[in-house]
Amino acid sequence: MSAATTPSPSPSPSPARRRRKDQPGPLMVAARRLIALMLLVLAVWAIVNEQAFRAGEAWAVSHILDGIFGVNSMAVAGEPLFVFQGRAGNELGWSGLRITMQCTVLLFLVPTLFVAAMALNGRRVPGRRILLATTAAVGLLVVANLARCVMIALAMNQWGRAGYEWTHVLVGSIVMLAAALVAVLVFVRLGFFGRRDRPGRRVQPA
Repeated sequence: MSAATTPSPSPSPSPARRRRKDQPGPLMVAARRLIALMLLVLAVWAIVNEQAFRAGEAWAVSHILDGIFGVNSMAVAGEPLFVFQGRAGNELGWSGLRITMQCTVLLFLVPTLFVAAMALNGRRVPGRRILLATTAAVGLLVVANLARCVMIALAMNQWGRAGYEWTHVLVGSIVMLAAALVAVLVFVRLGFFGRRDRPGRRVQPA
């Protein structure tokens, strides 16, 4: 029989050393702060150019109505306004909807960008998770608000003023409140409670 020796396990790093290893380096910190600054600049740009942003929303809604639902629609150049043609027999004929400051998705996007910038300015959460959470939340909010505007236009196209009233005041508000709640949950889940990287186990050779 041959004698076998069992290698002693290597000592695990101390908590203090593990914390130092997990801390981002100077270049990573500078990159995080640069991205945070870019998000703040983007938020400020959106506030300053809110009319152009709303005009872009109107353009997108008009193209969705025309390209997907077959409703003859067009956006007014440079204005947050789109017009569409009612169905045959609709007393409204051509109708228009203006995307006001109370209806734009900027009300939700700007706070999201500010929160993401503050999170990136810290060091506790990986930057890639914050960017992923921000992208998901922003995409969800934009899609939800476009869907709300399209829904209002389709209801107005079908039922006239009555369709506008109940979709804009009641259903549209519920849609955006639900979308905002889901966006917050998605942002928090992906940004702050995502799966943490686990160090791989070191296997000693037999």
